[in-house]
Order: sequence, then structure tokens, then C-alpha cells
Amino acid sequence: MKHIAWILALALPAAQAAPELNCYIPGKGKPAHCGELRRPLNPQRADGPGISIRYIVIPTKAPHPGHPVFFLAGGPGQSASRFAGALAQLLKETSRKHDLVFVDQRGTGQSAPLPCPEDSRQGSDPARYAGECLQRLAKTPWGQPQFFTTSIAAQDMEAVRRHLGYGKADLLGVSYGTRLALEWQRQYPDSIDRQLLDSVVPPDINLPLSAAVDADRALRQLLQRCAEDQDCKRRYPQLSQRVADLLNHLPPTIKLPRLSGGIHEQAVPREQILDWIRQPLYAPASSRALPAALYAASQGNWLPLSGLGQQGGRQLAYDPLAISLGMHLSAVCAEDMPLYRPAAAPAGLFGDGLAKRYRQMCAQWPVSPAPAAFYQLTPSAGAVWMLAGSADPITPPRHAQRLAGVLGRNARVSVIPNAGHNVIGLACLPQAAAEFFDAPDSAAALKVDIHCADKLPAARAFVPPSVENPS
Repeated sequence: MKHIAWILALALPAAQAAPELNCYIPGKGKPAHCGELRRPLNPQRADGPGISIRYIVIPTKAPHPGHPVFFLAGGPGQSASRFAGALAQLLKETSRKHDLVFVDQRGTGQSAPLPCPEDSRQGSDPARYAGECLQRLAKTPWGQPQFFTTSIAAQDMEAVRRHLGYGKADLLGVSYGTRLALEWQRQYPDSIDRQLLDSVVPPDINLPLSAAVDADRALRQLLQRCAEDQDCKRRYPQLSQRVADLLNHLPPTIKLPRLSGGIHEQAVPREQILDWIRQPLYAPASSRALPAALYAASQGNWLPLSGLGQQGGRQLAYDPLAISLGMHLSAVCAEDMPLYRPAAAPAGLFGDGLAKRYRQMCAQWPVSPAPAAFYQLTPSAGAVWMLAGSADPITPPRHAQRLAGVLGRNARVSVIPNAGHNVIGLACLPQAAAEFFDAPDSAAALKVDIHCADKLPAARAFVPPSVENPS
């Protein structure tokens, strides 16, 4: 598919006084109101230990605002508040008529966070890593991971909506946030009007397994584009075969430079190398450097690939400000891994190594199994607009297209050509989002024009200048 000071402001019904704007979004100076809502750790024990759910509201200045737009972050494990500043700018057209609401899901940000150690053993020794994380979480007042699931988080979101005095809410979910949006709508269909779902994660898939299939497809697409580009083909000949040979015959150790100088050899697990390939595929801006990095690795130079892969991986997995791995595991172990079937291991370069890694971590992780209804979707009464990047290596169009058939006539899918994971910030899509939320009814909302996004060019592979190719 990563902490922030606290912020918020809200628009209550006209009969209620507006709250004090008591904080600012870091780096933006945007006035907001920060708040928290006390919630039971275990929903079945209202008299038991509690946690604070922190939220931010950025208020619209419109005299007659539309429904508030709740942003639901990805991961699982990302803090919604961390994106408040960037999204306040990106969604400025939406904020003209709608409050923007950012709720740190339980287990993330400042809502009873579940951070795990920043340690590469997540890749080399998953079971030990999970055990050390559980030991750390046991020292917190809320260290019971079984109560940090999507279904319980949806109940928190509904409680915040009521606490803030809102009627119906509109949702903007990104990546895993789309799963949370769908679960919120499932449990409380009368509370949700419209949903804009970017890079859809259905509840009824094992994401580690499906991610292998989709990453393999995205990598093969990239290699095919290189073979069809004369400059790329000439600079990186037979790249597809080289990559296959590389992954089928990985050396026991690889050589990498030390920051202090010199070269050292280290053993790198196959899954870590696959992560180095997978991470750049998320965004065309980084995937265009993959042909050069893969070709260099096939010649024994691992520095470009390790640097390119770890840049994204460090942001996604090891930055405590970016993602709460304890909450991440709580959701995946409770919701995805019960669907894991070893016999369903996908063919292709990525295989089921990622799913096996999660299986090792989840074997000891306390879980509260998702209810059977969690995996069952029903038609939506409000408009659901799903966005998908054609080159997305983890949530490609196939997921949204399948869901559209279940969600019914009020569902629409827009595939953004040549785009990767998370597309809401591309081209005219921020303006289109405002038009979607502003539209007078669902029919009008689903007719928003985004033809400008049809013209996004494919990212050509990076080819360094040379005598043969001086450009």
C-alpha cells in the first residue's frame, strides 16, 4: 500500500453554536477543531476499559453545507489525521460546501495506537517479529489487538458522526479505507449517502494472496512496455527473461555498499527482494526506474533495486509516523487470513510468499473473527463511485468491477489508464470529487465527467543518456 499534532472544526446543525476553532493543521495554518470521543475498548463491555478516538473537522464556510465528507485512510494502519493538511488543499473545492472530517481509526495516530518495533525481522523472521510486537503492545493500557478490527472501527466512526451532530455522511475511502467505508455502510446503511472509493479493497478477498496475482500482472505489463519501447529494449535487452532467471536463481548473498564505505555481503530473503520490486510498482513515477534497477541486479549490482524498493518500503512499513503495524496485523489476521487456502497459491513470480509471511505472524496474533456478514455486500441506496488505476499492483480494476455488480445500479467504476495505486490526486479528479459530492442526487453524481483523466500518458522507462541514445 504510514504523527501529527491535533486539529478540527465542525459544522453542527444551525440550532447549535459552532465550536471553537482550537487548533491548526501542521504546516498549513488551516483553522480547525480538535476533539476526542471516549469509546469502550471491548464493544461488549461498556463498563470496561476505554480508549479515546481522536478526530479533526475542517469546517466549510458555506451557509448551507452539504453532508460532511469523512476521509478513511488506508493501510490498514494509516492515520487519517496525518493526511489532513494535504487533503485540505487537494479537496479545497469539496471543502467549499462540505466539512472535511478526519478520524484516526482505533489503533492508529493518536487513537490508542498499536505500533510495532521498527525492525527488518518482519521479513526474515515473521513469527519472532510478531511475538516482540505483542510484548510491546501488552505494556499499553489497550494492548488487546482482538478489539482493533474493521467492524469495530466502523462502530467508532458511526459514534463520531453522531457525537458531532451530523445527519448522513459522505465517505472518501482510499485503499483499505474503502473496506472500512463498505463496512460502515453495511452496518449503518441509513447513515451513509455517497461513497467515493479510490483503489478498492473488497472485504471478501485474502489481500496477501490477491496482491501476488496483481503484482505479477503489473510487473509483466511493465516488462512488456519495455519490450515494445525501442530505447528500453535496446538498453535492457531480454529483460523479462533476465528477471525470471534472476528470481529463479537468487544468490545466497548479495553485495551492497556500506554508508561508512566499502562493500558488505548480506543474505536477503526472497520475499524482501520481491518487496523491493513490488513497492515501486505502486506509482508510475517510481516504476519507470524499475527496468534499469532490475537489469542492474541481473548483472550483480543490487544497489539500484534495493534503494528503489526500500524507499517505498521504509515509508509504508517501518516509519512509525506512517503506519501502525499492530493495527495492520489485527485487521489482516482477523479478516483476510481466515480466507487463506494454501491450495489457492497463485502461479507467477510472486507466488504465496507474502501470504505465508502473514500466516506466520497471524498464527500467534489474538483475533476476533469477522462476522459472517462482513464478507457479504448488498446493493447501496446511495451513489458509489469507484476509481481504479489500470497499472495498480494491489487493487486493480478487477476488484471494483466485480463489486459494482453487487452494489447495484447506483455503483459506477472509472478506470484511470496508466495510473497506479491511489488516483484521487490525478488530473481533474479532485474537481470531479467536488462535483460528485455536490450533485443534487445520486443519478447526477454518477454522471460526473472525468474524460481529462483518460489522457494520462504511460510512464516511459528511464533510460540514461548514452552514445547510442544521446537524448
